Amino acid sequence: MKGLEARLRHRLKTAAVDTWLGVAACLLLCAWLSWLGHGSWLLSNATPTSEANHQASARPVATAPLNNSAIARLFGAVPAADTLNTPRVPLDLLGSLLESNPQLSRALIGSPQGSRFYQIGQPLPGGGSLRRIDATQVLILRNGVEQTLTLATAKTSLLTPSPPAGTTVAAAPAGSLIQPSL
Repeated sequence: MKGLEARLRHRLKTAAVDTWLGVAACLLLCAWLSWLGHGSWLLSNATPTSEANHQASARPVATAPLNNSAIARLFGAVPAADTLNTPRVPLDLLGSLLESNPQLSRALIGSPQGSRFYQIGQPLPGGGSLRRIDATQVLILRNGVEQTLTLATAKTSLLTPSPPAGTTVAAAPAGSLIQPSL
């Protein structure tokens, strides 16, 4: 019987300790949460919320005038004043020869002085240089601004589609000559 009493007393002591530890942990948690709540309440009351307080504390900031030319160049547009001063030489892309190495590619560009082949980096008539050659367009750098020349397409097609099946084609008037369109 004595062994049973000793075990029972030991369990009661450890159960009481566990209970007190749980209560102490809950009390510490409640104290910590109330401390956080009190701190946030103090912070929210310390900041001004009215519009008048914000306007009174703000100082006017002096701004420099904007440089329209620099902004236009940043976004790839040329201001109207710059386009008037740029000498215009009409250039036409007549053809391109592409190589696997872009430095070996050539572009046939026509100008009032005549047409000739240009490589990447070579100067062009009217200023500027050739930057990139593609199959249907070239990129030119002229006065710090990139411009694109596109390959001119034929105004009329060389081949015309045949009429759908079941329709008849009107005969050409007598005496007219049929010539291919170029």
